Amino acid sequence: MANLTNETITTVLNLQRRLLQLINQATAAGQIILEEYGETEATIIALNPLQNVREQATSYYIRLYRLLLQIAESQPVATSASLNLLAQSIEETQAIADAGEASVQEAKSDFFPTMTQQPQPPDLVKLDYEYVYAIVLALIILYLF
Repeated sequence: MANLTNETITTVLNLQRRLLQLINQATAAGQIILEEYGETEATIIALNPLQNVREQATSYYIRLYRLLLQIAESQPVATSASLNLLAQSIEETQAIADAGEASVQEAKSDFFPTMTQQPQPPDLVKLDYEYVYAIVLALIILYLF
């Protein structure tokens, strides 16, 4: 591949993976909202940003794919315009992915607040020692007889 470092290639491929995951998450969130609430004014308002996320993520995925392929086919060196466009596209894609992930999380939290919360560890139960003592004693008695 002409003029690209392994780091740049890895960055592009990681961004493409991130965009694919974003497309999947936005599509899944939209589908769940539609299944749960149907097509109402509120759901349409939430579904429009999700559709925009899918469209932008798809567009940037294709852009990165085409640029990487174009640079790979450029031998012996890629044009500076192609390299500059790739660098610009990487920056834009990172911003688009960040914004898209935030939009998906917002849509989820609007309709399913528990979907976006991190699981909390269960509260530790304070044991009544007399109760524990009674259980242990009962187990010992059962074991002996």
